[in-house]
Amino acid sequence: MRGWNLTGPTSHDVRSDHGDLIRKHGAASTVLLKNERDALPLKAPRTIGIFGNDAGYVTEGPINQEIFEFGTLAIGGGSGAGHFASLMSPLAAIRVRAVEGGSYVQHWLNNTHIAASDVSRFFAAPPEACLVFLKSWASECYDQEHLDLDWNEAVESVVREYNTIVVTHTSGINMMPFADNPNVTAILAAHYPGDQSGNSLVDVLYGDVDPSARLPYTICV
Repeated sequence: MRGWNLTGPTSHDVRSDHGDLIRKHGAASTVLLKNERDALPLKAPRTIGIFGNDAGYVTEGPINQEIFEFGTLAIGGGSGAGHFASLMSPLAAIRVRAVEGGSYVQHWLNNTHIAASDVSRFFAAPPEACLVFLKSWASECYDQEHLDLDWNEAVESVVREYNTIVVTHTSGINMMPFADNPNVTAILAAHYPGDQSGNSLVDVLYGDVDPSARLPYTICV
């Protein structure tokens, strides 16, 4: 940060090829917690169903906040936070990749609606791949009140009907009451991957990058 001083600008644009680096690190730090029945990598499924308000673009400004409903959670709060240069949401990135494979993508981002619905009515024919996106907020100097993910009910609604891949964007340990459900065929812990969130995830979902990361904390079952 050349030229920094206490009386100069409060922020600096330090971008160069950082997007490529963020994408690489986001994919490399994604942890595969479960993968059964060859759920991953995806093999150009003909139809893809995307569920959850964590899949779409942030609707309340360029930096994530504690109180917001819609939008993917790609960064936490406090001094580790920053303004996104150009946030790529999971839904947007999956749509781009789906075009290459000839896949048809449908999405539902309203968790209230998902949780209260028979999701089989959303499709003319069962999708070949279903993904549900969940999140939980964390910030520096902010104690989490619980270890629950937001809207586990959305997962429960989808897994009643379909094999499901769950993707979480969280700071660390979370309760996953759905983990042992036989219809949950894969779980990816993507943590807070930064502004290339969607691109990093697609690299893992389609097998371009092996999800070889390990958890920096212990889970007791």
